[in-house]
Amino acid sequence: MPGIDQAERKRDQAARAAWLSYVSGLTQDEIARRLNVSRMAAQRLLAFAAQEGMVKVRIDHPIAACMELGERIARRHGLRFCEVVPADPVAPAQPNLPALAIAGATWIERLVDTDAPLVIGVGNGRSVRAAVEEMASSPRPQHQVVSVTGNIARDSSYNPFDVVMRLGDRLGAQRFLMPAPLIAESAEDRRVLEEQKPFREIMALAARADAILIGIGQLDDSAPVLHDKVVTRAEYEALRQAGAIGEVLGNFLDAEGQILPSPLRDRVIGLPLDAVARRPAIAIAGGAVKVPAIHAVLSRGLLQGLITDETAASALVSLG
Repeated sequence: MPGIDQAERKRDQAARAAWLSYVSGLTQDEIARRLNVSRMAAQRLLAFAAQEGMVKVRIDHPIAACMELGERIARRHGLRFCEVVPADPVAPAQPNLPALAIAGATWIERLVDTDAPLVIGVGNGRSVRAAVEEMASSPRPQHQVVSVTGNIARDSSYNPFDVVMRLGDRLGAQRFLMPAPLIAESAEDRRVLEEQKPFREIMALAARADAILIGIGQLDDSAPVLHDKVVTRAEYEALRQAGAIGEVLGNFLDAEGQILPSPLRDRVIGLPLDAVARRPAIAIAGGAVKVPAIHAVLSRGLLQGLITDETAASALVSLG
């Protein structure tokens, strides 16, 4: 029920505030900045945590262990933040998609809650789409939402996990969709597309995004790029043999976060990863299956923020 969800979100936010205050030793001003709320709201969250009996010798809430994991990952990889949601108690190895969606929606809602116009870049992915679906509609027509990658599969079908249109719907914002495949048929096809004026304008807008929200794909037999027909089975097998362990924005990475020098490299359509790294890029990804890919992306220094789950976070801390 919506009321229960809202109450639980308040408890989670209060637990975060309490952890930052009593464990990390942050001031109320620092807590407000970290949680992207006002100082008054931070005070109310701390009061609520105390009222609910969360604050004892330790923070009596499961989110406390998650926050400790998040702090360790953020420090180790130089992130502005890493938010960790609890693992799914029924299937802990699987991504806790409902919790990731709520955390992602909360982050986006805080991001867009400003009168200043923002450019929000988005990639594709199930977790990103789930976060947008979880958002409440909130008219913010001053913002712009723009694709940072192509959105069409090899068979010309539309990517069902595109989030540009859905996020634009939620915000009542202007949308700029990149009408191109994620991976072109050839490097020459990519060059021709990139020379078109509408494409250049969308790329220029994406390159100055105030924030970019992306997903991270694993590379196994359940890989989204395989099932969504972004790559063929033969291309997938060749990538795996070459050492690919993950995909981000159409780029296939090895375990160290380097883009593999495959035939696909010169056919990827979208904002280059080096350009993404110059913007505040935030990823939503969790579950044991995505740990190698998340670690590769972190190793590359692509992100400023990560929203993940407890299972992935514990494994990332173990990997170092």
